[in-house]
Amino acid sequence: MTSDRILIGRRIDGRPFLLATLALLEHILIGGKTGTGKSGLTSAIGADLAQRRDVALVGIDLKLTELALWRPRLTALATTANEASLLLALVVAEIRRRNELMERHNLRMWQPDLGPWIVLVIDELARLAGIAVEHLLEQAQTSTELDPTTGRPVKLDANLHRQAKDALAVRMALIDWIVAVGRAAGVKLIAATQYPTADVIDSAIRSQFGLRFMLRVISKEQVAVILGAGNQNHIEPDSIPASERGGFWCVGNPGDHRPVRGRAFWFNDPTLTQRFQTTSHLRI
Repeated sequence: MTSDRILIGRRIDGRPFLLATLALLEHILIGGKTGTGKSGLTSAIGADLAQRRDVALVGIDLKLTELALWRPRLTALATTANEASLLLALVVAEIRRRNELMERHNLRMWQPDLGPWIVLVIDELARLAGIAVEHLLEQAQTSTELDPTTGRPVKLDANLHRQAKDALAVRMALIDWIVAVGRAAGVKLIAATQYPTADVIDSAIRSQFGLRFMLRVISKEQVAVILGAGNQNHIEPDSIPASERGGFWCVGNPGDHRPVRGRAFWFNDPTLTQRFQTTSHLRI
């Protein structure tokens, strides 16, 4: 039934833009430059999911802004790099527990009677990849030997520099594992970024995001990263007018065999507050 599908906006021809049911929903990647409506599109998806009693929403928002209105409905919200690492590890542990449960029940895919669907929302994937590096390097700059003349650090602390790289590698490895294994266990990832570049989203991880949305971007390379190289020469980075906030191209939606244009619903803050006001008692 269409009521089980996720309604996020309108197609360019005016028809409802419906995603799959939660059972069939792919991991979602949303990419577009600042001011194009990424947060609006993410909120349109979240506003539908928030109404469902069988969905546990968890979020990572290191900017402390984009998921603020979601907080009452979230089972967990990470707002620092350390919290993000812990939450990702918790999600991985839950996927492993679910895999063991499905094996005992001889199941290949998660069934909602066993527990809620889990939707992990990462507001800025690129920032998550680099925030701990920035923080630890700042620590390194202030904790190394100082030049007695200038008072400036002589060199970076090698241990802190290594910790920064290790923290980045661990978080990205956890995300890779979640997108590779989580879907069958009823765990879906929605990741948004204003930096849809190959160094943030390599081909291996991109292939795990079966549903991808591109808003306005700045280069052909970013078109290829989000929509695939086959669409790089057919869709321009600025093909969506600047006035069409929340307008997008989508690939991977069931029944659509080529990129489809649509526009997400826009909700003002009071409406979003109402949509996310129910406190979640779901646990993961």
